[in-house]
Amino acid sequence: MNAKERLLKFLDHLNLGQTAFEENVGISRSYISHNKGSIGSAIVTKIATKYPELNITWLQTGEGEMLKEDHSIPHAENTSSGIPHIESVEAFCGPGQGFDIAVMRKECPVYNIPSMEGADFTIRAKGRSMINRDYPDRSVKEGDYIGCVKCRSGVVRYGEVYALATSEGVMVKIVQESDREGYVLLESFNKEEGFKPFYYPILDIHDWALVVAVASINRWA
Repeated sequence: MNAKERLLKFLDHLNLGQTAFEENVGISRSYISHNKGSIGSAIVTKIATKYPELNITWLQTGEGEMLKEDHSIPHAENTSSGIPHIESVEAFCGPGQGFDIAVMRKECPVYNIPSMEGADFTIRAKGRSMINRDYPDRSVKEGDYIGCVKCRSGVVRYGEVYALATSEGVMVKIVQESDREGYVLLESFNKEEGFKPFYYPILDIHDWALVVAVASINRWA
């Protein structure tokens, strides 16, 4: 089975026609029907952005399963005992992995944190790059609890803050559309301390989660 045949298998899973898929991804009509069997990196990047649930390694090589294991984190609406908290997520975000793997491989505690209703999981903030002096209520400080919702639709809302599982660990950044094909532009709130925007390859982002809430705990002693 070549890459084209695997792509057709994915479309069958989606119950989606070739033309509709091509329009969703933003590629030329009849691309699939005229394809000889392989898929170029630029097209793969577009597919990965639109359909993050698809295992790109499987699409390109046939290795692994067609879909990433997105079902392992129960949505908070179905979790009566609290929201899973991933404390050391960086250790579980290697190539092809993401937040689900972190929950599966670690006995995560579950917390009931105010204002986190609807979140799929929480992580702790590290560093100062997301301190927002212009809008302090949108700030993310060291040690804050960050409520995240897994990106299931495949639609990236540019200008919003995401937790991104990468081979380098988890980044919490503002995601902007990039003028460089195959990349997104990642920004920080805290530009005053020299945190500059940078381009990051989409294929190196293994999981996306929208930040929906932040809770601060200020210790006095």
